[in-house]
Amino acid sequence: MDQSKLKELAVQLFDLQVFKFRESTGTNSPFYLDIDQFMSHPHIMSTVSDLLTEYMKLTMVDSKVHLCSVSYTALPVVSLVSVKTGKSILPRKQVKTYGTKQQIEGKFSTGDKCLIYANVVSCGTTVLQTAKALRAEGLVVTDAIAIVDSEMGGLKNTEQNGIRMHSLFTLSFILKTLHEAHRIEERTVLGALKFSEATQLDRQQNNDTKIAIPDDKNSVDTRTAHRPIFFIIGLWVSFHLIIFVWRAYSSYCSIDSL
Repeated sequence: MDQSKLKELAVQLFDLQVFKFRESTGTNSPFYLDIDQFMSHPHIMSTVSDLLTEYMKLTMVDSKVHLCSVSYTALPVVSLVSVKTGKSILPRKQVKTYGTKQQIEGKFSTGDKCLIYANVVSCGTTVLQTAKALRAEGLVVTDAIAIVDSEMGGLKNTEQNGIRMHSLFTLSFILKTLHEAHRIEERTVLGALKFSEATQLDRQQNNDTKIAIPDDKNSVDTRTAHRPIFFIIGLWVSFHLIIFVWRAYSSYCSIDSL
């Protein structure tokens, strides 16, 4: 894909306040895509949808599939892209108790392929949740696409679950382009990259320290294995406590009779 075209679009999205940067606090990323500003510029949305369609063709992503958004905020772009590619479906966060009562809205058949779309992918959790819902309905999910990969581990996490992640932009590409265009300062670049790297490292450490749950039928749960011992000790203590009380009572009765 023409890199100059992507650079021009990145600068334009920043100037229109669609791409924004802020001070990172806690788990909040310094970069975000303002979907409200994005939808306020239909011509930009049309340009992005055209580039997404072009990218899908260049990367050999099958465009003749169902396109599915991870959230309602991603629907506008999905609608524009699906006009060019053919069809789309909609997963619901909660199944309604009236109407069609379907988890996935739209016309599809078991075995159909589905391409997941997100405006921005960070750790990939939303993509994986959407894929789980789609696969539960018999749909085949092998790819996902986004406008921006914020490079916070989403690419690795999705690939580990059998989903190839694609994006028009990466965060590092946006930072480099905007810095070269004198739109952001170097400290903004370094701050965003530092946050991205720290987030990836933190998530990696959390994954490494997870306690594995044994699935072997012959494995022993030490909590249940020790229960008989505790039961026997409890009986022994209770028995001796009863004897002690009885002896004390007998001694009291003997003294009282005198």
